[in-house]
Amino acid sequence: MKNNIILYLFILWSLISCDQLNREPAKPSPTGAPGDVLVVMNEKLWKSYSGDTLRTILASPVEGLPQDEPRFDVVKINHDRFDQVTRRHRNIVLVKVGSDQPEAKIMINKNLWTKNQLLVTLLAPDEKTLTDLMVANHEKIVMLIVNKDLMTIAANFESAKDAEISEILKKKFKIDLAIPSEYTLGTDQPDFLWISLEYRNVKQGILVYSYPYTDKNTFTTDYLVRKRNNIVRLYVQGEIEGSYMTTESLYPPIYSAFEINGHYSAEIRGLWRMQDGLIMGGPFVSLSQLDQKRNRIVTVEGFVYAPGEKKRDLMQQVEAIVYSLKILDEAGIVTNNKQ
Repeated sequence: MKNNIILYLFILWSLISCDQLNREPAKPSPTGAPGDVLVVMNEKLWKSYSGDTLRTILASPVEGLPQDEPRFDVVKINHDRFDQVTRRHRNIVLVKVGSDQPEAKIMINKNLWTKNQLLVTLLAPDEKTLTDLMVANHEKIVMLIVNKDLMTIAANFESAKDAEISEILKKKFKIDLAIPSEYTLGTDQPDFLWISLEYRNVKQGILVYSYPYTDKNTFTTDYLVRKRNNIVRLYVQGEIEGSYMTTESLYPPIYSAFEINGHYSAEIRGLWRMQDGLIMGGPFVSLSQLDQKRNRIVTVEGFVYAPGEKKRDLMQQVEAIVYSLKILDEAGIVTNNKQ
């Protein structure tokens, strides 16, 4: 499923830039937070097998977290409560079933009633046809909402981007990232940079590093994990002397390969832990891209440490930063290997 999610993240919505998400100032801001979904569906249908199917789709667990957390927080209302107030929700799944619907189909509307809004309408003539439609398109339904939320978060971060960090990333790595101003610089080495945000007992980290590209074996799970472990062992060390970050081997990372702006890319998503130190760990997502013109790999990783806290939203925030990665040319213009 992850391969298709990434394809949707950067193909299905490729014509919508972060600026376009906020291009209609006359419309109000949406209600609800990223990860919230409002389902508009009659009560009988909601309690049927079709309702069970939709709940299962929307509450499917997020991949790569140390504990199960639902993909979305769902609120259901009947059609008679879908009014001027409730239609301002940021993510809406509207279900219409009846003889007045001649065929089963999915309709997508963006920014219909508010800025940064996604409306997914499911139409079907009967319950069985609706269920079949949802089962056949369950990945697409999830992908659409995940993608829109990530782009909204990235747009917010872009508007509050830290100028100093941006300049360092541009000079040091020839890349652009939407790092918000709350983040601070940490370890700084010739081919490595650690940027972090810490509050209460929560830590959100962004790691950036690069290394020469050798051959196609670079884009394999084993190679990327070995490279990651070598890098973080050197530069991400714990409070106890001799402790360092590593990839949790008991739960092998999830691997995906795809293209972004013509750059061959790979993602590994899994769990990290501290080796030879305190019991510390959490989830991470790592994106590696081939910079063909410079014959190098650029890796951006986001990780979270939040003991006792839910981690879905925290990971979504660092993931939005990770996937804001843009490789720049010498003039500071975004490169595209297909151009």
